[in-house]
Amino acid sequence: MVTAPKSSLGGILAGEIKTSAIELVNGIIYGGINAGKSFLLGTASWSEVLQPCLIVTFDRMDPTLSLFKDKPVKVIDAERVCKDRNITISSFMETLIKELRQEKRFKFVGLDNISKLYNPLLLRSVLAEALKNTHHNHDKELLEQQDYLRATTRLYDWMDAIRGISQSRGFHLFVTARERSAYIEAPDFTGDIFYPDLSPEVRRLILHEFDFCFRMTVDTRLRKNAKGKTERREVRYLYTLARMGTVIKSRGEKLPDKLVDPTAERICMGLLGKHTLSGSQDTESLEENLEENLKDKEEARVT
Repeated sequence: MVTAPKSSLGGILAGEIKTSAIELVNGIIYGGINAGKSFLLGTASWSEVLQPCLIVTFDRMDPTLSLFKDKPVKVIDAERVCKDRNITISSFMETLIKELRQEKRFKFVGLDNISKLYNPLLLRSVLAEALKNTHHNHDKELLEQQDYLRATTRLYDWMDAIRGISQSRGFHLFVTARERSAYIEAPDFTGDIFYPDLSPEVRRLILHEFDFCFRMTVDTRLRKNAKGKTERREVRYLYTLARMGTVIKSRGEKLPDKLVDPTAERICMGLLGKHTLSGSQDTESLEENLEENLKDKEEARVT
């Protein structure tokens, strides 16, 4: 008779099997210029569920985020802080991560346009000095690859650390990035493919570890106002369904394939299954609620 060996797992596999749903949402939203990514982060300040909010922008401070200055949101311009304190972006990020580990008051944290972190991370001045001492192309390429790998590794570690902190400190984390496209020819697809403007390593981290990766676009719609006059307005679309030519990921409750003028609260609550979003009904209510804010944004851009 064969006797099964005793388990050395010490009861790890014992007990009731439980399934746990996600309670906090973290992910990335990417899109082209003027797609409304910064504005979407600011909408977190409209929600009592997501207040207080912290938004760190690595993009230039434009009128978009200033629209929310009277809301319970703290907006930090990383470029200005680095300039005023005469510190590098690396020092800024290390300090930010350290303080986020100790901070418990924020319910929502947004990082605006992390694609712009690459340029200040690349040691171009150091690289140029090193290239003066070499005349071989392969040495130049090696130094450039090492510099790019160093910057990529640092950004990877930062994003992974902040994602972990969001879980331990209990805040929702939204990250935005620029959009990039490439034309490909494959047996099952030929055309442009759209994806976040990040290194392949950082994209893999986001697609594997973050809850969602959505694409945002903007379009102009004609509609009649109360006086019967035709006017133009910009409408934002958030694509949440994977399709050919677009990198999309969603973990959580199913959202409509396309959200019109989305807000941070609707994304969070939708993925958590606390709000039921129906496309057409959601579209009309959002258009009415956001019309005044979009007009304010347009006036601020003109001025």
